[in-house]
Amino acid sequence: MPYLTTRIRKLRREAEKDKGEGESINRYNTVRLSPPPDDKLTTLDWVPHNYKYKFEPLPRQDDPIIREILGLIRSLNGQNIEVANMRFRVSPTDESLPFWLALPDYTTYCSKLYTFIDDYHEFPLTGWVTFSPGLPGPTADNLCLKIGIKRFLLKDWLLSSYKSVKRLSDGSGLVGEKGYRTQRKWRKLNGKHFRLFDLPAEVRMTVFEFALGPRIYPLVELNSYSVRLGIGFPNWLDSSLMQRRTFLQLSMGDFQRVTGCSAHEPNIALLSVSRQTHSEALQAGWENTRKCFFSLIHFDSIPDARTKPKYNWLNHIILDFNMSDWFDLLNLEDMLGREPRTHLHKSSFKSSITLLSTLDKLSTLQLWFRSPDDGASWYPHGIKTIVHKVNNMRDDNDNKIICCQRTMVDLIMTFAWPFFKDLRAKVTVGGILKEDRKKKWNERLALSAEDKLHVIDQEAAEQAIFNTPLANM
Repeated sequence: MPYLTTRIRKLRREAEKDKGEGESINRYNTVRLSPPPDDKLTTLDWVPHNYKYKFEPLPRQDDPIIREILGLIRSLNGQNIEVANMRFRVSPTDESLPFWLALPDYTTYCSKLYTFIDDYHEFPLTGWVTFSPGLPGPTADNLCLKIGIKRFLLKDWLLSSYKSVKRLSDGSGLVGEKGYRTQRKWRKLNGKHFRLFDLPAEVRMTVFEFALGPRIYPLVELNSYSVRLGIGFPNWLDSSLMQRRTFLQLSMGDFQRVTGCSAHEPNIALLSVSRQTHSEALQAGWENTRKCFFSLIHFDSIPDARTKPKYNWLNHIILDFNMSDWFDLLNLEDMLGREPRTHLHKSSFKSSITLLSTLDKLSTLQLWFRSPDDGASWYPHGIKTIVHKVNNMRDDNDNKIICCQRTMVDLIMTFAWPFFKDLRAKVTVGGILKEDRKKKWNERLALSAEDKLHVIDQEAAEQAIFNTPLANM
């Protein structure tokens, strides 16, 4: 992400290119009327120097217009999931007085600047709001917003605003992980209620699936060796917090961070509502959700569990590993004790990946890759010195070397291919990986069983990797 000043210049160029006919000029006017602090102009939009442009709302005025706008937004939030997903807020742009009811015999054409803030645009939109003169007052059908040199009904603009966001205009914001967050946001805003048991049984199961999942992180308790429904897991560095809550040591002290959005903690209070709810929700929680394993130690604990759910619970699985765990899963080694190897080596121990072939009821298997920076203390990378690999230290004369993500994904999928190609389950890859690699391996995994036999010359492909020095990977 470029500097803030670069992003502002880009916005100005877009406004000049549109010649005042699009939203760019309105968003650029926001920056001109409320410029950011000078010390923030050279900051980036990423950790640890995270800064996005922030419009500072002015104190709320006794303004009938803004009350009508807020009422319109609340109404549309309950009717339209796309509007609810944008989460609009509105503020007066300046301290000028409200233009309506300033004179009892209001008959003149007046307007006022308002700024519309949402969750997807860094730069809010500032525009003139007015309504037709001579009418008894502002309503949803006569409030207008000036975009560029044209005026639009405010209601129409609110309903179509999501189309200016690329990742929402194609409908992808309503499916998958993004869709789950959008639906939760909409449920909070639409104020709709219904009797749960008036719904068909299959719909109730879907409701329970989303209430408890749709992803859960099953854990094996150390004391009882029983599988529990799991805990939520946020998408940030919190390994120490998770260890305190689960009493389960994470592998090798790595920081653990899941791919995608955070997983909500299962709402197990739902199981106490009634016997019928308990029965249906527990079944949906184990069978309809996707069971996600964020480290190899958790995945390996499954066979050792003494008390397992009576349901078909290992039917939808996500392996969300860092690169170190992927290597361990496939018995690949780039260390000899505490000394680095020059070439990759494969141990002769039995791999826990064979567990997948024993799951007769496995329906879907998703392989998620993480960022190369995740779990970097034990990330298999080209070895320059032992400093990074063993002690996770760094000196002034040392440069950290991390493999290309494409190389790592191809390497892992090559060694995993013999195990995945024969599974009857639908196998896909995802997470943080390049689009070309995602497309490549998903297309191969979607082939028929006969066609999969000719995709890779397994022996030659593995030998080529073994012959490549680690430093060249």
